[in-house]
Amino acid sequence: MVGDRLDTDIEGARNAGVDSLLVLTGVAGPLDVLTAAPEHRPTYVAEDLRALGEDYPEVRRGWRATWVDGSLRLEGDGTWIEGLRTACEAAWEAAGAGRVDEDSVKPVLERLQAG
Repeated sequence: MVGDRLDTDIEGARNAGVDSLLVLTGVAGPLDVLTAAPEHRPTYVAEDLRALGEDYPEVRRGWRATWVDGSLRLEGDGTWIEGLRTACEAAWEAAGAGRVDEDSVKPVLERLQAG
């Protein structure tokens, strides 16, 4: 399932038991996906529909996400979408069945904009 909405497209895919690709060309943005509740977490995240014709990277190269004093930090180099994917993994792991607080991921958003 491919979509740009976490609360319909991605949740629907999870309910159906199929993989989902969130494209960041519509409703949901980086903050939304970083702080997504478990039922809204996509299998894959991409900038746009061009990702459908590309191999999805299994390994995050060049980025590292760590928690420092309650805030998620992103270090390294690479494309912004790779950085976002790395940050999502760390945020979702920390949140477990809950949600990550928006303030705790703001350093990631700032880093991705500066990149």
